[in-house]
Amino acid sequence: MTRIFQAIMCGGEGKRLWPLSRRSFPKYYVPLADGESLFQKAFRRALRTSTVEDILLITTDVNKHNALKQARAIIPAFPQEGLIIRPDGKETFATMACALATMIDRNASAESILVCAPADHVIHDVASYGDVLHTAALVARDHYVVIGIPPTEPSSDFGYIECDLQEPQVVTRFTEKPDRETAESFIASGNYLWNAGFHIGSLETFMREIRLNEPAAHDIIAGGMRSVIKNFDALPEKSIDYTVAEKASSMRVVRATFDWDDLGDLASFIPARGKEQRIASFDSSNVNACVDGKLVVAIGVSDLIVVDGQDTLLVIHKDAVSKLSKAVDTLRKEGHPEADHHFRGYRPWGIYEVLEEGTGYKVKKITVTPGCASSLQSHSKRAEHWVVVSGIAHVVLGGEHRLLHPNESLYIPIGEKHRIENPSTTPLVLIEVQTGSYLGEDDIVRHEDNFGRA
Repeated sequence: MTRIFQAIMCGGEGKRLWPLSRRSFPKYYVPLADGESLFQKAFRRALRTSTVEDILLITTDVNKHNALKQARAIIPAFPQEGLIIRPDGKETFATMACALATMIDRNASAESILVCAPADHVIHDVASYGDVLHTAALVARDHYVVIGIPPTEPSSDFGYIECDLQEPQVVTRFTEKPDRETAESFIASGNYLWNAGFHIGSLETFMREIRLNEPAAHDIIAGGMRSVIKNFDALPEKSIDYTVAEKASSMRVVRATFDWDDLGDLASFIPARGKEQRIASFDSSNVNACVDGKLVVAIGVSDLIVVDGQDTLLVIHKDAVSKLSKAVDTLRKEGHPEADHHFRGYRPWGIYEVLEEGTGYKVKKITVTPGCASSLQSHSKRAEHWVVVSGIAHVVLGGEHRLLHPNESLYIPIGEKHRIENPSTTPLVLIEVQTGSYLGEDDIVRHEDNFGRA
């Protein structure tokens, strides 16, 4: 049987859904109402067509633990080797390059199929999705294949694929996000589908098309992942569509039979998130809010999105959501830590939440996952005070080991090596009070680590 590799593209900068997403926690990992993230739903879909060993999570260093932790919540034995770390920067072609290079490193046959799959789509009918992917994989033995979505409206938010009417349909051209008038003409013609962003082909087909259109990139990829990492700056900056798909010599599109939605911005994500919105409207319309635990009262306003977090408050007009990314860029340049970091930090060992901070102090609630441990670490500018709320903590302080139970505490001086571990089967919860001249997350030296961060 032909192997089908699925590369889930799950990096990102966390700008389009800010402040729900951040650089350290992009939109793919934000949980929906059922508790699962878009990434986890994409991971489950990948299991319909690929073995666990042939699923590749293509992400960046800052998000590797998000991806691995959420994948292992579904498949606890998901292998570390399935996590493919690419450098920051560049568009989706670089992600495809990493996937192809990994296939080459694993000695995949020329006939092996690669599916480059976005992680920010909502697809409820996973059975139909699996059927369409299997059909596409058959066509992909001889062609470069994309998935087309029958359009439901003349939207300017998606790219369009012009094709004939014979299955599998021959692609005539791609059009990236046309204006509404052009989109209306596309819909009227009946020859256009939305571009869903899936790219499917055999290893041989993809490498042939890259050799024809980007010969330097072909040679880099042919050398495997070490070559890709070493020469990453020399790879094209553009997307898969611009670099390969639009120039492909033998392109086909397979029509989707499943429901589909692209949650590309706050305007689409918040309603699809599925969480109840408590909004009282007076002379107002089309107001969406993501405000956990609060009643939003809207008076005399329209077309607004309100996102209230512990550390941020965003109020944005729906017509301005396309400007959000640039606004986040400006916040970064101005040095606002909220641009990149959430008040809730996700780590491979668990979660921390910043409860309060001020000059010279910071208070965190820390939850350590059963069986996990922090790195053996030290800090040069802060001391820490730990109080166990629930669970049992195995603590290393200097060269000493001890157990802490609820209502017991520990003081960690500046510069002292320390580690906390949860040896039990239930979550460990503690309160950490930091004091010192500098309380940034980068004041840390890791001496040992179970997650490869030392």
